Amino acid sequence: MAKDTPKKTQKPDTEKMAKAPAKDTQPASEKPRKLGTVKSIAGVLLAILVVAFIWVFLPLSGTSGPANAVRTAWDAVESKDLEAFQKVVNTDALVKSLIEQVIAYEEINAEGATANNFRQLMSQGMIGAFRNDLAATYNIQLNELVETGNLDQRKDGLLWRLWQQTGAKPEYFVDYEVLDQNDQNALLTLNFERPDLDGAVLSLNLLLEHNSQKDSWQVTGAPNLANFLFTINQRQKEQLAELNAPIQKRLNETVNVIDVQKSGGVGETSNGVLWRVAYRNTSSRNIESFDATITIKNANDQHLGELKISDDDGLASGQTAERAWPMPLSTTNSAEAEILTASPRTLQTEVTITKVVFKNGDRLTLFKELPTTVTTPEEAAE
Repeated sequence: MAKDTPKKTQKPDTEKMAKAPAKDTQPASEKPRKLGTVKSIAGVLLAILVVAFIWVFLPLSGTSGPANAVRTAWDAVESKDLEAFQKVVNTDALVKSLIEQVIAYEEINAEGATANNFRQLMSQGMIGAFRNDLAATYNIQLNELVETGNLDQRKDGLLWRLWQQTGAKPEYFVDYEVLDQNDQNALLTLNFERPDLDGAVLSLNLLLEHNSQKDSWQVTGAPNLANFLFTINQRQKEQLAELNAPIQKRLNETVNVIDVQKSGGVGETSNGVLWRVAYRNTSSRNIESFDATITIKNANDQHLGELKISDDDGLASGQTAERAWPMPLSTTNSAEAEILTASPRTLQTEVTITKVVFKNGDRLTLFKELPTTVTTPEEAAE
């Protein structure tokens, strides 16, 4: 364990710890919608509440006030003692910190027109209007989790699944360190070595403040949580891309996309476009069905949207076919409006074959998430 740093007279510099990382990749995103953005915030908040539990399950030891506060929180969760937990955790402040971090995380992951729509929602106060309600809801949930002290009760449910995805396992814990401390504030970091992420060492920071009325240190925030989640997300995407690369090569050798064309109209009462795709079965086997994704970007390489497509009409070896798929669009969404009105010559499209099922029952499919065991391209084609 690292030793506590001596007391200092200045407040710890939590701003630099909370600063979001610069994007060096462009994560894929779904078609942006106002309702979808709000749902995504609620979804990630669940993940954040789960991540917040990482530190209460760790065997910390130490003599400093901040370290003892974290240890007390861990003991309180083990004994389902909500009163003791609330003495060392300011749940209101912590939940509000998590909400701010998830909003930062959403903005980090937003791209192109999606980012513009997200910032528009923020400027209009539409996201801010939900903050108090979200804080109250997740404050209750956090307290309930402390009282039950058992994440297994919803095994295979959303909360359990998110817990597993974070990799929040006590055996990953390496050590802790009090980065900075004075009479009123402290910044403590928890270090994790993640063998599931190629041995990456990740640090999650906790902000603690001294409550003079309760004469106790209290956890009040997780200032670098957006960075923490972003790093996990990026590492997992890199691993998934590496795993899928040989499978994608096989898929591309099976179905060859010849041409993609945009044409207008999906109906008299709704806005949208048709995407016409020509393709050929370039394999030696007959295909029963295949799935694919059309990704649309503008001339500036900004992501505008995606469309999932599938063909179950069958395609004999060497056969060529053409088919059109409708894509409903909303003029109130800037990304979708751009797809609707932009000239086909200015739009960039890419068709990614994600799954092929052969007539003999064999299949070749991309992984949507990291598997628990590694599968070879040959095994994926079985």
